[in-house]
Amino acid sequence: MGKIKNCIWLLGEGDPRNESEVYPFVLEFLNDNSKFPYPKWLLKKTSSLFAKKKSENLSSVYSAIQKYGIVWDEARNLAGRIEKLLDEVKVFVGMRYFPQEFQETAKNIVKQEFERVLLLTLFPQESDAFTSPCISKAEKYLSDEGFKGEIFSVRKYFNHKKFIEAICALIEQTKMRCKKNSRLVLTAGALPAKVAAKDDYLLHLKETVKLIGDKIHIPISLEMPSKDAWQEGILAFVGKYSFLKSLEPSVENVIKEWGIDGCESIIFVPISSVVESKETLYDLDISCKTFADSLQIEYLRVPAVSSHNLFLECIKEIGAKYFDK
Repeated sequence: MGKIKNCIWLLGEGDPRNESEVYPFVLEFLNDNSKFPYPKWLLKKTSSLFAKKKSENLSSVYSAIQKYGIVWDEARNLAGRIEKLLDEVKVFVGMRYFPQEFQETAKNIVKQEFERVLLLTLFPQESDAFTSPCISKAEKYLSDEGFKGEIFSVRKYFNHKKFIEAICALIEQTKMRCKKNSRLVLTAGALPAKVAAKDDYLLHLKETVKLIGDKIHIPISLEMPSKDAWQEGILAFVGKYSFLKSLEPSVENVIKEWGIDGCESIIFVPISSVVESKETLYDLDISCKTFADSLQIEYLRVPAVSSHNLFLECIKEIGAKYFDK
């Protein structure tokens, strides 16, 4: 086998891999201007005020999950599976809240003299808060390190046929475990409403929902949950941004309203990230499950879409578009 010419750089935000990384991770998050649209001097000042408390809260979350580095492990596992599937393609992982390691990865890519690098985020919908900062940072670091080859980036792939088919297949598999009449909640990472209003994130989520609903023949609501009108499926958001108004409805609000309506079972379907994370393993599997249990609602969740082989086919087809030249 000759020299490998192509590589994929999987991009995300990352998560703490141990207790010592919690505080630095929180500082990176609180200083993220793409999520908190305020002057940098103000973010720096406020982050120092809130970081300690938020770090304590985050540490308790990972203690409940009993696992650190979820996103890192998931991304590296995905990278290994992609390398096995694609011929002569090296796959790297980079997390933008870990700038030193991010830069080391860029140096490694330059050192190995790849001719083409494909930047691919773990977020299928384009967003100025999730996708764009990852790609911009990778492009900058590669340029700073003197990369001479071609750089391609995929800013969205939510509408790829195999991506939608993978999610729908996982929904059908999960439905087979359901003992009651179930409804669907398609979940996405929350953002401050004022941030989401400036890009296509919400639009892409709604398009994702429509594609899934059309494929499985279930109407999925884009409105607030209702106890007065039947809703078989709905888009809802996971996570909060402290004092900032977040996208709605929240998953908690859906559980509450549907519980009043006599809902027996809910299947939760993550659609805004392709790997497992704190949002799936804690916000959904622990927090939402506890709330659903208290209302005697059966809780089921679809695994992250990267777990399905159809998603690998999606990545294979995306790679072929840029590498098969």
